[in-house]
Amino acid sequence: MAHELDTFADGRARMVYAEGIRPWHGLGQEITNPYDIPGTCKEAGLTFRYVVVRDKIYIQDADGIEYPTWAEYNRTVVKREPGVGDVQLTGVGSHWQVKGHQPQDLVAFFQEVSHRVEGTARITTAGSLRRGGCVFGAAKFDRQVRVFGQDPTDFYLVYLMSVYKAADKIMLSGVNIVCNNTFEAAFNRSGASAISLPHYGTLDDDAVDSLVDRIGLVDLSAVEDDLTKLVLVDLNQRDREDYFTKVLLGEASIMSLTDKRLQKHEDQLTELERCYIDGPGQDQAVRQGTAYGAWNAVTNWVDRPDPNQATGRRSTAEGKWSSILYGSSFDSGRQIKRRAWDNALALAA
Repeated sequence: MAHELDTFADGRARMVYAEGIRPWHGLGQEITNPYDIPGTCKEAGLTFRYVVVRDKIYIQDADGIEYPTWAEYNRTVVKREPGVGDVQLTGVGSHWQVKGHQPQDLVAFFQEVSHRVEGTARITTAGSLRRGGCVFGAAKFDRQVRVFGQDPTDFYLVYLMSVYKAADKIMLSGVNIVCNNTFEAAFNRSGASAISLPHYGTLDDDAVDSLVDRIGLVDLSAVEDDLTKLVLVDLNQRDREDYFTKVLLGEASIMSLTDKRLQKHEDQLTELERCYIDGPGQDQAVRQGTAYGAWNAVTNWVDRPDPNQATGRRSTAEGKWSSILYGSSFDSGRQIKRRAWDNALALAA
């Protein structure tokens, strides 16, 4: 089917979407009850399971006689569904675990997140792609974070599962996944909010708890209170430069930079100032001249390439950053955001 959406036996796309957000390609079905997560996954056709089968090979004995045996490493992931023939998807190594990487595990994850955060999570899109080898689900939280009644933020949590990748991904995103192109764009995004669950691990209760904690959505009221404190901290341009420098350098000293790295640092300060002035939402009163606005500038800078650059700042496919290469190791976008948050809270203390 178009956009590599998986299909039911009757040709319908295995995808559902919430009322009012019909995907641009027009395929799929509207969700009957977005608060019924198990029912929604059933409507999306996420009732199949992944099964790993070993490949049979022929080897020779000492006399040169061939005989069949099971291969030790050659294994194939199969999509298995009642009443439907198995679909071979891809070969995998011996590390690949079927437990914890099933379409139904999306249900357990979103339910656990709903229990742990303020506000109910409702499915916005869910479905499968590429003959069922990729599964996605996105949930929107009813609870919004507001800063002084302004700047409301909606939270979307996306779960991306693929037998063709080395790991599943869970991430906060403002983009609904509706086809293979948007799936790949989100899956390969190396932003700081993406969390990987390798296929040699399982999504058991402990893993779910860990992922929820790492995503940082446990107490949205506390997040709202902290952001409000940042609005009360006034920063002029010199203050912002000092803040940005601490975020970029971490424990390093600006006096230790070579001329080349010092120039790079100056270029990044210019980028951050542009993000502060012209970044999305920076015209709001709560962001102008405040630590909250400076913090938002950093997060925008991490997540979005500078429009004045031909390419993004990430130097490798893994999303490592050379922009903070003042020592012998890379800084990730997550580390940069963490320093930005910690230094902003220190200003508000």
